[in-house]
Amino acid sequence: MDLARPCWFCEKNPLDDEASLPVDMYYVTNVEYNPNFDVSKRTTYRTAKAMVPRCMHCRSVHEHESSLGCGGSAIGGVIGIIGGIAYQVAFMTGEPGSIDLTPAVLGGAIGAGIGTGISYLVGLIQRPSGVKPGGARHDHPDVKRMISRGWLPGESP
Repeated sequence: MDLARPCWFCEKNPLDDEASLPVDMYYVTNVEYNPNFDVSKRTTYRTAKAMVPRCMHCRSVHEHESSLGCGGSAIGGVIGIIGGIAYQVAFMTGEPGSIDLTPAVLGGAIGAGIGTGISYLVGLIQRPSGVKPGGARHDHPDVKRMISRGWLPGESP
């Protein structure tokens, strides 16, 4: 635990190295192009991690929000698939005896999207006042400094 610097996300609790949030970064060093096509042939890059200081409390808040999002997507997707199958059965679309998975697939995708949106809103409501979302890691000065020097967030181009 580092008592000198506070957590980036709440700006009050002492940071905990175990709770720090890594941000994958990459820097393109060279791109070779195929002269016959306008598509890159080979990209060479370096990788690094910027560590954003975080306390254990903010880590648990971010993990809770992440699990809400995953759970909402899964539940919404399952409900959407069931709804799509129910639509298929109720309206007997397609040839008799055939199974058309389109309503189930569309229902699953729509349901997952709605579930993700609802769980995001629940996460916003439940996040304690004064705690920045996990996405604020890209606003940390170390990450911004790397971006200003040509680094980009992510594992690879």
